[in-house]
Amino acid sequence: MKITIATIALKFNNALKKSFLILAFKILFISILNAQMIPIPEPGAVWENIKMSDWPPYNYEQSYIYLRDTTICGIEYKILLSTSDNEGNFIFYIRTQSDTTLIKYYISCDSSDILLYDFSINVSDTFIYLPIQYNLLVTEYLVVDSIDYITYTDNKNRKIIYLHNIDLPNITITWIEGIGALSSLLNYHICPTPICGSELLCYYNQSGLIYTWEIDTTSCQDSIPVGYSSNNELELNFKIYPNPVKNILTIKIKSINANNIIIKIINIQGKEIFTDIINKYSGYYIRELDVSKFSQGIYTVQVIIGDEKIAKKFIID
Repeated sequence: MKITIATIALKFNNALKKSFLILAFKILFISILNAQMIPIPEPGAVWENIKMSDWPPYNYEQSYIYLRDTTICGIEYKILLSTSDNEGNFIFYIRTQSDTTLIKYYISCDSSDILLYDFSINVSDTFIYLPIQYNLLVTEYLVVDSIDYITYTDNKNRKIIYLHNIDLPNITITWIEGIGALSSLLNYHICPTPICGSELLCYYNQSGLIYTWEIDTTSCQDSIPVGYSSNNELELNFKIYPNPVKNILTIKIKSINANNIIIKIINIQGKEIFTDIINKYSGYYIRELDVSKFSQGIYTVQVIIGDEKIAKKFIID
């Protein structure tokens, strides 16, 4: 078969058209996936953070938990619970509007929403952020360095925005669509030293474990079921202390109705090393458990009350 220059040119032209169509399809596919921002919070959302400080108690864990929906002054919000053994419990209200995420700290029509995220910003744009530091609003100016996309195990294509603070250009912040900042969902204030600030250890949604901190992948165990109900505030009625613990761990639970309570201790390998069952219990239940016989390390207390379950991590040192 005789191959002419015209034949080669035609084949090249066809290949070029095919490559162009594939590229155009990919761009269209990504634009469709990201036509609507993944909201914060997603159904079943749970964030676990490690907070670092040069003040006692130094490092401790804090969780943000999506509880349920509510309406304030005719506007729909999601109720989130911020909880830690050090700072106690705090409720705040969050909503997604177009490509932005806004937060409200008080149930009042007069209190303004604070802009927390804006995923419509572009490279070189400046984002004005008002983090709460020591009960004060402190203005910070963040500049977008680059934008990318990532897909986790739930197959959602999420936008990633990399930013830096104008006053601290060597320290960066990363936002992930639907998850928030990798330093902290609520308050991603930049800290100039390595002994303060916070990091996101792990993030769950209704699909399961989505994100883990690369530096400490043992903090989130996919084999350990962590469940939260959007219909009640079980988190408010479940306490463990002290944390870290050496000898006696106190577990305090409140069961509103007469339900069976199951308490499990799970080690970092996902193995159950302790189980306690309390039948048809109503009211406060306090269990003091001697953990001195267990090895040092990270453990999880899992509590099941009726159809609800919740889990918290603790450290034996």
